[in-house]
Amino acid sequence: MKSKPMLFIAFAIGLICAYAVYNVYLFWNAAQRSAPLIAATPPFNLNDPSRTRNILVLGDSLAVGVGAPAGETVAGRLSKALNANVDNVAKSGALTRDLEGQMVQAHKSRYDLILIQAGANDIIQLKSLSSAEANMDTLLAEAKQKSDYVAFLLVGDVGAAPLWPWPWPRIYSTRSHNLRERYIALAQKRDALFVDIYSRDNIFANDPDRYYANDQLHLTADGYEKWFEIISDDVRAKWPELQ
Repeated sequence: MKSKPMLFIAFAIGLICAYAVYNVYLFWNAAQRSAPLIAATPPFNLNDPSRTRNILVLGDSLAVGVGAPAGETVAGRLSKALNANVDNVAKSGALTRDLEGQMVQAHKSRYDLILIQAGANDIIQLKSLSSAEANMDTLLAEAKQKSDYVAFLLVGDVGAAPLWPWPWPRIYSTRSHNLRERYIALAQKRDALFVDIYSRDNIFANDPDRYYANDQLHLTADGYEKWFEIISDDVRAKWPELQ
């Protein structure tokens, strides 16, 4: 007959295994809900000869604007606000290491603004943050060869997204904070603009159903509008000539 301590240990192991399976299910379910959103959202691109400004966008699914109509993504809103053409070479699922390949796809030698959004997938997939920092450093150096105006951002607090079960919110929040600090240092090193979404105290917390898409990770048009307002304000504060 098993002792009580052994029964307790077996019970605890069973609970841990059951919770691990539940976590796998939640992540799988989130991926299933994200798939149609990704399929339905092409990157916003515009090539209008009457427009004299040009923007380059690189990054992951949030740079693509998954979850919102193309014109209501950050890229679409920036195009309208700055009366600019857009080359958006961002790709869903991209890690920071993938962005150098995106840069190769840039059609023009010079841009009036380059916007980079990446790092969330490195956080979620538990990739090395030191490697993510090094990847972004290399990318910023290359971007500065194509534009005097380079802005980049992290999504903010990845752990604040509604879909994560315990203990992932704490893990992802800690990693978000860590990568944010690294990005802030890179902005100073490379004379680029880091748009600090993280410091806005979780702007979606008061109404997540409004701001998050149905996969509870990507954003709605209202969510991207909030991001656009922050990005636009920061860009114009640093570079008033981009009015």
